[in-house]
Amino acid sequence: MSDQFILGGQTELRTLMQERGQQTSIAVQAHNTKLQREIRAAAEHILRDRSRLDPRWRDPLSPAPERRAAVVAALTAAITEARRGEAAPATAVLAQVPATDESTLLKLYDNTVGWSTIQTYFDLPDTTEIKFVGEKVQIFTAGQPPVTIPNPLTPAETEQRARILAQDANQPVNALEPQRSLALGYGTRVTMVLHPRALKPFLTFRRGRTEPWKLDDLIPRGTLNSEMARLLRFLLRARLSMITVGATGSGKTALLETLLNELNGHIITIEDGAQEITLQTDKLWTPQVVDIVGNQHALNEALLGVLRQTPDVVAVGECRGSEAGAILSLATSDHQMLFTIHAEDARGALRRFASRATMRGADYEGRFEDALLDTVHSLSVIIVQQYWGQIGRRIITEIALAAGVERDNISSLQPMVIPLAQARVEAQTGTITWDVYAQPNAQEAQLEFNNGQSLPQSIEQKIQTGIYRAWSTGHTGQTSYTRVDKAIERATSALAAERIDQALAEVRMAWKIRADEERLLPLIRRILERDPQLAQSFQQQATQQHATMQQLIKSCNWIALEQLYRACAADPVQMAFTPPDGWQRIRDLFTTGQEQWQQFDRLLERLDLRIESGAARETLDELDTIASTYLDALRQQQRLEARVQLLSALQRSGQVDADIVASAQTQLHVWHNQQS
Repeated sequence: MSDQFILGGQTELRTLMQERGQQTSIAVQAHNTKLQREIRAAAEHILRDRSRLDPRWRDPLSPAPERRAAVVAALTAAITEARRGEAAPATAVLAQVPATDESTLLKLYDNTVGWSTIQTYFDLPDTTEIKFVGEKVQIFTAGQPPVTIPNPLTPAETEQRARILAQDANQPVNALEPQRSLALGYGTRVTMVLHPRALKPFLTFRRGRTEPWKLDDLIPRGTLNSEMARLLRFLLRARLSMITVGATGSGKTALLETLLNELNGHIITIEDGAQEITLQTDKLWTPQVVDIVGNQHALNEALLGVLRQTPDVVAVGECRGSEAGAILSLATSDHQMLFTIHAEDARGALRRFASRATMRGADYEGRFEDALLDTVHSLSVIIVQQYWGQIGRRIITEIALAAGVERDNISSLQPMVIPLAQARVEAQTGTITWDVYAQPNAQEAQLEFNNGQSLPQSIEQKIQTGIYRAWSTGHTGQTSYTRVDKAIERATSALAAERIDQALAEVRMAWKIRADEERLLPLIRRILERDPQLAQSFQQQATQQHATMQQLIKSCNWIALEQLYRACAADPVQMAFTPPDGWQRIRDLFTTGQEQWQQFDRLLERLDLRIESGAARETLDELDTIASTYLDALRQQQRLEARVQLLSALQRSGQVDADIVASAQTQLHVWHNQQS
């Protein structure tokens, strides 16, 4: 039987009828049209049988050579069975199909569970996305504008194939759930909207990546340049939470995945509907997928459950609704959060997220200004990515830092941002120029701006703290404990042989692996006992460092104290000379001091708002919990001024007497005199 006959070719149909000695008639054509339908139905039965064809080969973006071989093998086996009389009645008609004609078998696939002539476009390696929009199909190719062609399938055929894929993924589409997002066998992402939600079926296929990308993989694709990649790696290492922003199809999720592949530690990803994020095999990764169609609270519940899993990083595929409140609660509890959201720019993303955090049932329900204040305080980095159809590329157009809030002309609270990088696209040529305004310094310890901009103290402090707490990127097959063991053995052997420099070098190397005070500091002291002159030199350095620390403690300069401590802690020889009160006291002081600073700064930031909303009493109580002994001179002054402001508000509402306000004003006056 001819391949073209099976597919309905009229020329071959007449030829076959002449070979059989039959005349062309309506009755004979009807008979053979019925035969075509029977053969296609039998082929579909075989190709949907999981025992005969692995469901992953029904992924239209699966590797074409392997898929074709699997299809031919499945149909050939079924045809052989049919010719032997071993087939079930539903597939016996396959005996009339020529098993040696591979093109016939492959077209049977295309016209049953495949995608007709569109399958050719699926098989092109540079096809990145294909959309079925009613009677049209839009095809996206890497680096090229999209092309639109007619859909060779009827709406019913398009919908039938969509339902097959949904069944393969064990997420059937029905009248109650007409919309699905699926992850297929080869990483293909499919979004489908069918009847009754859509009058005509809509499907989007996106090619999955066989290898998860990192930032350096995006540079040759023109998404960003090397300066921006270095900047983003620094911000990630500083443990800053990030929002990736853009429109549908802009590549937000792919960018989110790329950022996650730059991180270390325990990563939890939470996605709705289908797993689109894939991390590299060396990552400590817990993927979670929830179904908010069946349970509208599933994403919120998953986010609450994260707190009991002690992750280092939490990523949410997309923030669409009230789960924003749970995301914000996690971000304010010092979890590094990454997620995507639909918006056009950085400021718009912050406003939209804060609005969603105040939706009904959300953690910040009805409290937009509180949500916005916590948003700009906790979600530090906004990355905007856009798809430029004219040049066929997805590019990062903006990187910004959230930098507080301001009131606009109608007294509405608005977020402020500090630009770190921006793209300029030449419309005529498609040439992209990125202006990068900030880069990590040579020590990779802080941001330096080239446009005169400076960071607010709260952001600079957050970056410093994050850098100090960052995960090491080193990795070996041994645990840090066993590696330190080996280094101690080598240092002890060197000490026995009076090789003092080598012994110190081994201990310093072990300290970089694991700052094991219990085992390494006593060994350092033993080594220094063998060289009194060297010990005296280090003792003098330590004495100077300890004196400087005492001055910083006296002035309540907790950031500088932590920086000095970290510099000392990098060298076990310095740590071997313990301060009189011990290193733990130093750590406790700068940790508690910075916590008090943060609590005070956040209170001061929203002081006017709290007074306006009638919460002066509660704010005064909170202010009294902040110990002035941990505040530097500027904050002590601000604390006294805030107290006067709060008491004055309480006096106006009749809650306190004038003499209490006067007493607070006197304290402020005395403080000013003492400082002068």
